[in-house]
Amino acid sequence: MMNQEEILQKRLEELESGVPLQIAREGLSDDEAEMLALAVLLKQGEYPVMDETAVSAQRKALIAAAEDNLQTLPHSLREGGFLWSFFDWLMTRPEVTAGLVLLLTVIVMFGLWVGLTRSPGAELPVAEAPTGLSATAVSETGLPTEDASQPVATQEQSNETELQPGTAASTEPPHHVFVPIVTIQEGTSPTTAVLHDVVGLVQIQQPDNSWTIAQNGYTIQAGQRVRTSSMSAASIVFHDGSVARLKANTELSIDTLDAKLPRAGFRTVILTQWKGESEHQVQFRNDAGSRYEVKTPTASGIARGTLFQVIVLPDMTSRYIVNQGRVDVQGKSQVVQVIAGQTSVVRPQAEPEAPAFVITGEGEVTQIGTEWVVAGQTFQTGEQTVIVGAPQVGDIVFVSGHLLPDGAYMADLIVLLARAPENEFSLTGRVEMMGDDAWVVAGQIVLVTADTLIDTDVVVDSLVVVNGRILEDGSLLAESITRLPDQSAHSFKFVGIVENINDTLWTISGITIAITDTTQIEPDILVGDAVVVEGEIIADVWQAHSIHRADNEREFEFSGVVQSINPW
Repeated sequence: MMNQEEILQKRLEELESGVPLQIAREGLSDDEAEMLALAVLLKQGEYPVMDETAVSAQRKALIAAAEDNLQTLPHSLREGGFLWSFFDWLMTRPEVTAGLVLLLTVIVMFGLWVGLTRSPGAELPVAEAPTGLSATAVSETGLPTEDASQPVATQEQSNETELQPGTAASTEPPHHVFVPIVTIQEGTSPTTAVLHDVVGLVQIQQPDNSWTIAQNGYTIQAGQRVRTSSMSAASIVFHDGSVARLKANTELSIDTLDAKLPRAGFRTVILTQWKGESEHQVQFRNDAGSRYEVKTPTASGIARGTLFQVIVLPDMTSRYIVNQGRVDVQGKSQVVQVIAGQTSVVRPQAEPEAPAFVITGEGEVTQIGTEWVVAGQTFQTGEQTVIVGAPQVGDIVFVSGHLLPDGAYMADLIVLLARAPENEFSLTGRVEMMGDDAWVVAGQIVLVTADTLIDTDVVVDSLVVVNGRILEDGSLLAESITRLPDQSAHSFKFVGIVENINDTLWTISGITIAITDTTQIEPDILVGDAVVVEGEIIADVWQAHSIHRADNEREFEFSGVVQSINPW
């Protein structure tokens, strides 16, 4: 498929062969047709015709006058100051100066024509706003606020974008003339956007309020909503190249969409994020009228050519985190300016908190409670702190937070990365005895509790794998006991999203799962739920033994012969 430069070059060649402009511009976009028409106008323009006789005479007169003037100069000027004296003499000869100007004009216009007709336009990189402070900087700041009176997430505002232009250097040879071309997203128009990077279950709300499963390439427009389920994600790509990336369990509506290219007018993109987390990469615009705004139920953020994140917590608290550029965050009535490396929180019916610098890191947990110690650094926690994976002392976690006015660290998010390996065990063998509180597996006593996950079809003499923790007294506590299949079957276990449900077949993350009379299914599971499914692959049929809701599980396991590196 030809790119934009190749298409324009082909149409220029057609014009050279005599094809009329109206025919040559058929099938081109508005921007491409405009550039083609510009090339025709340049070709049809009347340029000065060089008179060889006049040029030759002027050149001879110039050389003769220079030689005469050189003879009258002191020896020091003839050796070191000739160029300066030549310019001084040239200013007293207007007829010679006019001839040189005419000659240079002809050369420049000829070079411009050659560049447009023989060299395709090169796309120039888009200038970015200057990067702000590092996210690792430790400082305290309070930025001035502005008065504002418009409500949030319910009514449009009239703020104008104030961007600082960056610079872009060309790496092409200096003898070419290039026409700047803005990248246009395929399959979009200023009033539409396209879904990309769809993972898991992503749905689009239709005019009748029903939800449709969406795939890559799905076109959306103003008035529609996009939502992602657990372990799902998607990117919304706008016509001007701006991108909104939705993470899991996020819902976002498109209120206003007119993502014009810079030469076509001002861009207006207004979104409302109702829950979840999103990341926005906004194309830089060096104008005073473009607008990219992300509202929430409690706040609003207007991008100033930037890269930023928006998080809406279950209690409707909004958090804006800026990675590049600047975002103007508005709460009930006031506005604060959040620069790169900072975050601001807006609670329901409140004003934005003063911007604070973001702190991130990862390491081993040595203390948990109201204060956590991660990699030797103390973090305070509160009602707004989100903890994922139930990490314990000894585990490895990722922590993200912000700097408090008194210099302390407040944790906003703590995510389990890896369990402490020294306290875990895995045991494979046959079941020799099954009791209420303890089993004997491969000669080892294994403790079981009501929380131990045990396959329903395990009996004495079954081959099983036991995973669990080693207690302080050295005893083995089983967290799961899984029956291993016989030689004619292969076991599987994975976490996925329910996409379809019927009596005998379910679809979970694109895999068809057979349901039998013995399959144990947790009640009230719906399409879109994240579930753990376990079973066996028998004669290429995935047969489920159990299906239950996932509780922060992010793992899968199954056994079999490797047939492909991408079995999904």
